[in-house]
Amino acid sequence: MREFGENSTEPMKAVTERKEAEERIRSQSRELALLHRVRSAVVPELEVPGVLSRVVEAIAETYGYTRLSAYLLEGEELVLQHQVGYHEVIGRTSLTEGVFGRAVSTGGPVLVGDVNTDPGSLGAMEDVTSEICVPLFDGGETVGFLSAQSMGGVKLTHNDLRVLVAVCELVGVAVSRARLYARLRFSEGRYRALTQNSSDLVTLMEATGIVRYQSPAIERMLGYFSEELIGKNAFDYVHPDDLQRIQMAFAEVVKDPGRVPLAEYRFRHKDGTWRWLESVGTNLIEEPGVGAYVVNSRDITRRKEAEERLTEAEERYRTLVEQIPAVTYIDPVDAPDTSLYTSPQIERMLGYTPEEWQTQRLWPECLHPGDRERILAADARFEAGGEESFSEEYRLLARDGSVVWVREEAVLLKDEDGEPLYWQGVFYDLTERKALEERLEHRALHDYLTDLPNRQLFVDRLRQALDRTRRRTDRKVAVLFTDLDEFKIINDSLGHEAGDLLLTLVAQRLERCLRPEDSLARFGGDEFVVLIEDVEGPEVAVRVAGRIIEELARPFHLEDRELFASSSIGISLGDARTKTPEDLLRDADTAMYRAKEEGGTYRVFDPDMYERARGRLELEGDLRRTLEAPQEQLPVFYQPMVSIPNGAIVGMEALLRWAHPERGLLAPSGFISEAERTGLIVPMGRWVLNEACRRAKEWQERHPRDVPLAIAVNLSARQLRYPELVGEVEDALGQAALDPGSLTLEITESVLVEEGESSAVTLRRLKELGVRLAIDDFGVGYSSLSYLGYLPVDQLKLDRVLVGNLATDHKNLAIVRAVVDLGHVLGIEVVAEGVETHEEFEELRKLGCDVGQGSYWWGPRLPGEAEKLLASNLDPLPDRRPG
Repeated sequence: MREFGENSTEPMKAVTERKEAEERIRSQSRELALLHRVRSAVVPELEVPGVLSRVVEAIAETYGYTRLSAYLLEGEELVLQHQVGYHEVIGRTSLTEGVFGRAVSTGGPVLVGDVNTDPGSLGAMEDVTSEICVPLFDGGETVGFLSAQSMGGVKLTHNDLRVLVAVCELVGVAVSRARLYARLRFSEGRYRALTQNSSDLVTLMEATGIVRYQSPAIERMLGYFSEELIGKNAFDYVHPDDLQRIQMAFAEVVKDPGRVPLAEYRFRHKDGTWRWLESVGTNLIEEPGVGAYVVNSRDITRRKEAEERLTEAEERYRTLVEQIPAVTYIDPVDAPDTSLYTSPQIERMLGYTPEEWQTQRLWPECLHPGDRERILAADARFEAGGEESFSEEYRLLARDGSVVWVREEAVLLKDEDGEPLYWQGVFYDLTERKALEERLEHRALHDYLTDLPNRQLFVDRLRQALDRTRRRTDRKVAVLFTDLDEFKIINDSLGHEAGDLLLTLVAQRLERCLRPEDSLARFGGDEFVVLIEDVEGPEVAVRVAGRIIEELARPFHLEDRELFASSSIGISLGDARTKTPEDLLRDADTAMYRAKEEGGTYRVFDPDMYERARGRLELEGDLRRTLEAPQEQLPVFYQPMVSIPNGAIVGMEALLRWAHPERGLLAPSGFISEAERTGLIVPMGRWVLNEACRRAKEWQERHPRDVPLAIAVNLSARQLRYPELVGEVEDALGQAALDPGSLTLEITESVLVEEGESSAVTLRRLKELGVRLAIDDFGVGYSSLSYLGYLPVDQLKLDRVLVGNLATDHKNLAIVRAVVDLGHVLGIEVVAEGVETHEEFEELRKLGCDVGQGSYWWGPRLPGEAEKLLASNLDPLPDRRPG
């Protein structure tokens, strides 16, 4: 290799050969000197940049190349480490450009003899003639490049390339060593930092267990100083119950360096307590710089305590779960038809073992066909969303085929990151509750006595039946409303048990009168209602009513008695366009009352009935408002009762009138029946009783007599049944300070017979107060004289029907004579009502009748006018009074 600028012109061949040989010798000497210098320069250097700097300087000093530079590879760029001969510093160069790019693509050294003519060069470079680029390798990895450039027309040769390749081989070894040293130094520093600052405890141990090193974490973890346990055997500090297991694990590491066992055990703290450690052992006995068994430990005491608490909680939870009367389960998210856990109660509920339920996908198969579609759809929505809890009631089929009602509650449990973990749920057995609900619902919709539908269920069926008439405009529905005419008498005389039994027999007979599609209901008491659908007119309903009347006309055999229970039936018809359920029931009820008023059988509703019914409702409303201040519109009139033998006024009968603001003064016949029907007769009678007693006491004090003036007050059937009647009579007497013997309570004979024994008890209690009792309208209609033998009757009042025409009607005369004689024999006073003529008066006087009352003397009068009679000296015989 020649030096730059040298020429040889000696023409002689010998001289030429000699010169060439000398040149080869000098070149080889420089090469050897360069390699020696490079080797000497890089041997002490352990840093890569230092290696490259020394190499570049050595080559420049030895060979005198114009330009030399060394680069290290960083990603896709070359970073300058050292250069010689350049006027400017190019710190970074692209890896893909120029001679570097060619070296990368070929993977070897590159020589460009003339950069100006070479097609692969980037173009002419200022005063640069040739260029060499040689890769630097660390093993098989390219880590950098060494570059040389010549200038001034001097060309680099293949010999130059060979020398630089040889140099780079030495440099590659030095770079590899420096890089290894850097990695070792980094690893050592990192290891030291890890051990010194790690929260875990790092221990180096010999095969015998002797501690060679403890990281500073031991002070925080176990209370010892780092040097305190060095030289001591670590197994001496292990809990006796864990020692054998830990020694065996450590022996495995010693025997097999590839094993890295994990162990949990207790280690004695410096304060004497035990701490749980989790340790991982690694056999690094053969590793340079380590030469020990490395044990990494962490304190898991809190975790172990938490696990212990969790175990206890799980045990309590499992005990609780397996004791509660419900099935709990945990299902996987990816296969919810299977189960991770199912509590043992599943076998008691459905007959399947927990194992069968968990593995055989039984849940979908056991869904009741009537609930399957609904529940599978709800389950799909739940699995798709998972945000809302699953809560459904449905039926499952048990192993034996029985139906089990359940309520399922389920939630999707998620981890801290919101990822689904599993489904958790519970089945509650609702079978008994559902059965109870069905019974309660049935009871709520059915009559407790006959098990027939009640009003609520009947009205619902009636509404549905009316809705169906919207589709068939030529069809109607019919409602039959019926009650028993004499049921109250039977119920009161024979007792409620007999009455209930009769109602059940009536219900059975009514059902026999109907078609299967007809509906029968009991509204309460003795009221039964029938629904007949799909009728064109009243004919079908009338035929059914006829069958009912005929069926109920037959005797009932009850407790060895033969009873009869006739009925009154009201019929209404309509469709959805003209009637509501309430309209039809009201119309049928109105028609039924009309039938009852007319003596039984049945009646079909017509609008006139409604008008009459509306009139009754209006009358009832007026009565209720009137009773709020009875003294304003309910005046009490008084009619004198006269002694027939001597003509003296011996008493007054209190007679109620209603001064209606629109209808005028109404007699009792215009409102008493409505008051009786609605129960308003009770407060009305109370008003009359109090007013009469007060008035009688005033008259007795103002017009004293040898025999105090008596006052008579009528009692209705409803009043007689009123439980507080006796107490109210006693209160009226006490408030007025009236002697009980001055008060006569009148009861019609028909009421006495209808009420039977129940009225007898009340009458006896009234008699015990000291009041007098009178039988009003005696001799009219059905009569049984037997009650005169056991009831405390003081007075019999003959009706106008018997008193009228006594002078000409011999039969009435005979009856009155018999009654007067009977009364006298029994010690009962006889009063004749409705006396209008002198002839009637004379006949009664001849027969020995005690007291008379009627227009022959005076009609009913207001209190002021009645008192004037008491104060006057008028002749009691009208035909002898002055004109």
